[in-house]
Amino acid sequence: MWTINIIFNLLSGVISDRYGWSNTVMWFGCVGSAIFVLLIYYVPTHYGVEGYTYTMLVAGALGACFAGFVPLSAIMPTLAPNDKGAAMSVLNLGAGLCAFVGPLIVTLFITPVGIEGVIWIFSGLYIVAAILMKFVTLPDDHAEESFDQDQQDTVNAMKESR
Repeated sequence: MWTINIIFNLLSGVISDRYGWSNTVMWFGCVGSAIFVLLIYYVPTHYGVEGYTYTMLVAGALGACFAGFVPLSAIMPTLAPNDKGAAMSVLNLGAGLCAFVGPLIVTLFITPVGIEGVIWIFSGLYIVAAILMKFVTLPDDHAEESFDQDQQDTVNAMKESR
């Protein structure tokens, strides 16, 4: 899972430049993680030991989806251009808080809802994050464009040279 994550961390920059920072976080990071968190529970539960290969594929896909959050490092300072240091501090706080909040959620809910319920809670939190990403608006100069005109001209020139 983490090897795939490292590879997709590098690719997520290309993906987010193509499809937009917010779209990458919302669809690839949030929605993708919501789906594959459920599958990382249900695939081994359904297939058992015989499903080891399937479980590894799902784990790799989950690692790839986690890389969908990489554009947050570009989004945060863009949202607060005059306080970039504070924006990055908030991003790091959020990343570190998951090490506290995740186990807290398990502690609070494992008895009343069980393991399956906790998995659904985590998946639901990713969906809530996806909904919240719809309300993140970037300044006009960082609008969600696939390519700027110079990049598009370069691509067109490369295609014509073939």
